[in-house]
Amino acid sequence: MCWVDRPALADVAAVVHEVMDVKTACNQRVLYLGIIKPEVALPTSEVRQAFIKRFGIMAGACESMDIVIDGNDLRSTLLRTLVRSMALVFPERKMRVCDQLDQVTTRWQEAYGMEAAVLLANARRLESAATTESAVPPP
Repeated sequence: MCWVDRPALADVAAVVHEVMDVKTACNQRVLYLGIIKPEVALPTSEVRQAFIKRFGIMAGACESMDIVIDGNDLRSTLLRTLVRSMALVFPERKMRVCDQLDQVTTRWQEAYGMEAAVLLANARRLESAATTESAVPPP
Protein backbone atom coordinates (compact mmCIF):
# COMPACT_ATOMS: atom_id res chain seq x y z
CA MET A 1 0.00 0.00 0.00
CA CYS A 2 1.39 3.37 -0.96
CA TRP A 3 -0.45 6.34 0.50
CA VAL A 4 -0.37 9.40 -1.73
CA ASP A 5 -3.53 11.05 -0.37
CA ARG A 6 -4.89 11.56 3.12
CA PRO A 7 -6.37 8.24 4.29
CA ALA A 8 -10.15 8.16 4.35
CA LEU A 9 -12.34 6.04 6.57
CA ALA A 10 -13.14 3.67 3.70
CA ASP A 11 -9.40 3.07 3.20
CA VAL A 12 -9.12 1.45 6.63
CA ALA A 13 -11.64 -1.28 5.84
CA ALA A 14 -10.17 -1.74 2.35
CA VAL A 15 -6.65 -2.34 3.70
CA VAL A 16 -7.86 -4.83 6.31
CA HIS A 17 -9.99 -6.62 3.71
CA GLU A 18 -7.10 -6.88 1.26
CA VAL A 19 -4.69 -8.17 3.91
CA MET A 20 -7.22 -10.77 5.02
CA ASP A 21 -7.76 -11.84 1.40
CA VAL A 22 -4.01 -12.28 0.85
CA LYS A 23 -3.67 -14.21 4.12
CA THR A 24 -6.51 -16.52 3.11
CA ALA A 25 -5.20 -17.02 -0.43
CA CYS A 26 -1.66 -17.81 0.77
CA ASN A 27 -2.76 -19.65 3.90
CA GLN A 28 -0.07 -17.85 5.91
CA ARG A 29 0.50 -14.57 7.66
CA VAL A 30 1.36 -11.54 5.56
CA LEU A 31 4.31 -9.17 5.51
CA TYR A 32 2.61 -5.79 5.20
CA LEU A 33 4.48 -2.82 3.80
CA GLY A 34 2.88 0.61 3.89
CA ILE A 35 4.62 3.56 2.26
CA ILE A 36 3.37 6.97 3.29
CA LYS A 37 4.60 9.82 1.16
CA PRO A 38 5.84 12.77 3.24
CA GLU A 39 3.38 15.18 1.63
CA VAL A 40 0.33 13.13 2.70
CA ALA A 41 -1.94 15.04 5.07
CA LEU A 42 -2.33 13.67 8.58
CA PRO A 43 -5.35 11.40 9.02
CA THR A 44 -8.36 12.72 10.86
CA SER A 45 -8.93 11.55 14.41
CA GLU A 46 -11.82 9.40 13.13
CA VAL A 47 -9.48 7.60 10.70
CA ARG A 48 -6.78 7.21 13.38
CA GLN A 49 -9.34 5.63 15.71
CA ALA A 50 -10.50 3.27 12.96
CA PHE A 51 -6.91 2.14 12.36
CA ILE A 52 -6.40 1.58 16.08
CA LYS A 53 -9.67 -0.33 16.34
CA ARG A 54 -8.65 -2.70 13.52
CA PHE A 55 -5.00 -3.01 14.48
CA GLY A 56 -5.70 -6.27 16.32
CA ILE A 57 -7.15 -7.82 13.17
CA MET A 58 -4.12 -6.70 11.17
CA ALA A 59 -1.73 -7.99 13.86
CA GLY A 60 -3.38 -11.39 13.68
CA ALA A 61 -3.15 -11.53 9.91
CA CYS A 62 0.38 -10.15 9.60
CA GLU A 63 3.73 -11.59 10.49
CA SER A 64 5.05 -8.04 10.37
CA MET A 65 3.72 -4.58 9.56
CA ASP A 66 6.29 -2.11 8.35
CA ILE A 67 5.47 1.50 7.59
CA VAL A 68 7.90 3.76 5.74
CA ILE A 69 7.54 7.51 6.07
CA ASP A 70 10.36 9.02 4.08
CA GLY A 71 11.84 12.39 4.88
CA ASN A 72 13.89 14.15 7.52
CA ASP A 73 11.78 17.27 7.84
CA LEU A 74 9.74 18.11 10.93
CA ARG A 75 6.45 17.09 9.31
CA SER A 76 7.73 13.59 8.42
CA THR A 77 9.14 13.18 11.92
CA LEU A 78 5.79 14.17 13.43
CA LEU A 79 3.94 11.78 11.14
CA ARG A 80 6.27 8.90 12.15
CA THR A 81 5.68 9.78 15.80
CA LEU A 82 1.90 9.78 15.28
CA VAL A 83 1.95 6.36 13.57
CA ARG A 84 4.26 4.91 16.25
CA SER A 85 1.96 6.19 18.99
CA MET A 86 -0.99 4.43 17.34
CA ALA A 87 0.95 1.15 17.50
CA LEU A 88 1.86 1.58 21.17
CA VAL A 89 -1.71 0.77 22.14
CA PHE A 90 -0.98 -2.89 21.42
CA PRO A 91 1.54 -5.04 23.29
CA GLU A 92 2.64 -7.23 20.37
CA ARG A 93 4.72 -4.52 18.69
CA LYS A 94 4.48 -6.06 15.25
CA MET A 95 4.47 -2.63 13.67
CA ARG A 96 7.70 -0.88 12.84
CA VAL A 97 7.90 2.64 11.51
CA CYS A 98 10.96 3.50 9.44
CA ASP A 99 12.23 6.56 7.66
CA GLN A 100 13.80 4.63 4.76
CA LEU A 101 12.68 1.70 2.66
CA ASP A 102 16.15 0.14 2.94
CA GLN A 103 15.57 -0.42 6.66
CA VAL A 104 12.58 -2.63 5.89
CA THR A 105 14.21 -4.61 3.09
CA THR A 106 17.32 -5.25 5.19
CA ARG A 107 15.21 -6.50 8.10
CA TRP A 108 13.05 -8.68 5.83
CA GLN A 109 16.16 -10.18 4.25
CA GLU A 110 17.61 -11.01 7.67
CA ALA A 111 14.37 -12.21 9.25
CA TYR A 112 12.74 -14.01 6.32
CA GLY A 113 15.57 -14.71 3.88
CA MET A 114 13.99 -12.55 1.21
CA GLU A 115 16.28 -11.02 -1.39
CA ALA A 116 16.67 -7.30 -0.64
CA ALA A 117 17.14 -6.30 -4.30
CA VAL A 118 13.86 -7.98 -5.29
CA LEU A 119 12.04 -6.42 -2.34
CA LEU A 120 13.39 -2.98 -3.23
CA ALA A 121 12.38 -3.37 -6.88
CA ASN A 122 8.85 -4.44 -5.90
CA ALA A 123 8.52 -1.65 -3.34
CA ARG A 124 9.75 0.96 -5.81
CA ARG A 125 7.25 -0.32 -8.37
CA LEU A 126 4.53 -0.02 -5.72
CA GLU A 127 5.68 3.47 -4.87
CA SER A 128 5.64 4.59 -8.49
CA ALA A 129 2.25 3.05 -9.18
CA ALA A 130 0.90 4.73 -6.04
CA THR A 131 -2.62 3.68 -6.87
CA THR A 132 -2.53 -0.01 -6.05
CA GLU A 133 -2.72 -1.48 -2.61
CA SER A 134 -0.32 -4.31 -1.86
CA ALA A 135 0.46 -6.80 0.86
CA VAL A 136 3.39 -9.10 0.28
CA PRO A 137 3.19 -12.65 1.71
CA PRO A 138 6.28 -14.26 3.20
CA PRO A 139 8.02 -16.95 1.12
